[in-house]
This record gives sequence, structure tokens and C-alpha cells, in this order.
Amino acid sequence: MADTTTVMALPFPEGSDANDVPADMQALAERLDEAPGIESLTSAEIAALTAGQKPAGRVVYNSTTSKLQVSNGSTFANIDAAALLLAGGTMSGAIAMGSNKITGLAAGTTAGDAVRYEQLATTDATVAALGTYTAWTPTLTASSSNPTAANVTAESRYTQIGKMVVGIGQMTVTGAGGGQYRVPLPAAPRSTAAFARRIGTLQLDAGGMVRHFLLEQANGATYCNAVEFSAGDAVEFLTSSIVTTWMAFGPTTLSWDFTYEAA
Repeated sequence: MADTTTVMALPFPEGSDANDVPADMQALAERLDEAPGIESLTSAEIAALTAGQKPAGRVVYNSTTSKLQVSNGSTFANIDAAALLLAGGTMSGAIAMGSNKITGLAAGTTAGDAVRYEQLATTDATVAALGTYTAWTPTLTASSSNPTAANVTAESRYTQIGKMVVGIGQMTVTGAGGGQYRVPLPAAPRSTAAFARRIGTLQLDAGGMVRHFLLEQANGATYCNAVEFSAGDAVEFLTSSIVTTWMAFGPTTLSWDFTYEAA
């Protein structure tokens, strides 16, 4: 046969060709057998197609990439380019689930991960766990020499939800030590920048007599300074000399509470 179609290269006879219907039909059948609807071409063969061989809507199978491709009239693109792949791929818009569930989701482990139902804090048991207080053992120190003090275990406890820390501490002092007292915290607080952040109160109790102080987080430190409520213009910190005086009245106890943001 003298000519072929532009797109599929199907052979056909022209008026000047010899009258040989069986041969013409065999040539057409053989060509159709080579390209039954969707033709398999390599990437190189697709790239070599002429403009007339790439009409919009033509679909070919790229045997190099194992992908179905469709032409827009000038170039071929993967048919699944706008579809969500079974492996990999990035969404460019929202997915409407149509009241269906997402199942088989892996547990979230890092920021930005989706979380499974059992990871959410929605049950009574989970909420109760968030409010559970944990015992801690304070270590009382001072600027010159550390006091001798024993933790009151039943009264030293705290809870932490996210970065919010709430709790109490209590210690019995048997040796005053030396210098300004440093009241401990169970978790490192966020830096105070250039000011002292007030985070709680402290009570000094000796022989039934009490004295009260405000707790101010020391700048950049993991402890607090205790400043007396009634100090007036002159700031008076809790020091070993104050504790020494009060120890003469009887057993001396420090009790404090706190609420602050952890680092």
C-alpha cells in the first residue's frame, strides 16, 4: 500500500495502487495487531513522534517508565499525575472523606504526624493520668554553704501537663547552712530573661510561729529566691541567718508552692 494514517500509521491503498484486497487487508490487520488500541512505545519513540502523531487525547503506554500517558496536543504526561499515588505523592488540596474513615494509620511519633484514636486524651483514664501528682525530692542549697534538710516525702509532689508545672515542696531544716537560700524546683523553668518571675509562695514555720515569703525565680537559674511579703522598700531574702534565729523556736519547716512554665 502506498500510504499510512498520520496517528496510528495504519496502511491504506490509494487509487493508483494495484487491486489486491487480500494483501491490503492483511497489511491492515498486521498493523492493528501491532497497536491494538493503546500502543506501546519507548520514551525515545514517544519523543520522536511528529506533531501530527500527538493529537489531544491520544493514549500510549510508555514501556520505558511503565506508565500510561496521554497527549494534550503537543506533549505526553502520565495519566496518574493528578491522582493520589498508593506510595508517595503530595496533596495540593483538601481531601473530602465523605463520612468515611481513615484506617490503618501508623501512630504519630513526631510533630506534624497524624495521631490515632487511642493517642488522643479523650478518655477518663487519660484525663486522670494527666492530673496525677508525682513525688519528688528537693535539694535545698544556699549561696555560701548548703543547709542540712530532710525532704518531707508525702508533701513534696508536682504534676506537669505539657510545659505547665504545678506542685508543692516541704523540707525540715536541721542545719541552717550559710548565705541566701535557693529554693529548688522539680523541673527546669523557662528562662526569665531580664526579670525575676514570681511563681509561688513559701512559709517558714518554727514552733508554731510562721513567716511568709514570695518565690521569685532567679534569672536564668533552676531555683527560686524567697522574698519576704512585708519587706517594704528594702528587699529581704530568706537567708541562713533568718533560719538560724527561727530554729531556736523549735523544729523548722519550709513549705512552698509553685506554678510556672517549664523550659
